[in-house]
Amino acid sequence: MRKTKKQHEEAIVEVIRQHPDVTFFADIFSYYPDLTERHAYRLKCQECQSIKDALRANCIISKRDMRKKWRESDSATLQIAAYRLMADEEELRKLNQQYIESRQHVKLQTDSRTPEEIVDEINRLGALEDIARKE
Repeated sequence: MRKTKKQHEEAIVEVIRQHPDVTFFADIFSYYPDLTERHAYRLKCQECQSIKDALRANCIISKRDMRKKWRESDSATLQIAAYRLMADEEELRKLNQQYIESRQHVKLQTDSRTPEEIVDEINRLGALEDIARKE
């Protein structure tokens, strides 16, 4: 007997919970042989909120564990990476070896002429171009 979409969804969520290394939808099929990735997409399992939530939970756990390892590491590179994740803007600027700040001040001028005056000006300039072409 074939499983329903709901049964596949529940089984997939259980697989994700049992395997914390499953952080992407494609990872599921290494542990769940009852369904091919292609068939899962046809069933739109990638859109199931329970599957998304389980994958997100695994990602959060993995990120937390990595940050903890980075902070406790003796590697300066990992410690700086962890610090950058927690730093505010000013601290990030100080940490970056290349920082370019660009500030632009733009002053807009408004035209006080009426639309009719602008049209007249455009027509006058067009007439001048015609005269210049004839010469």
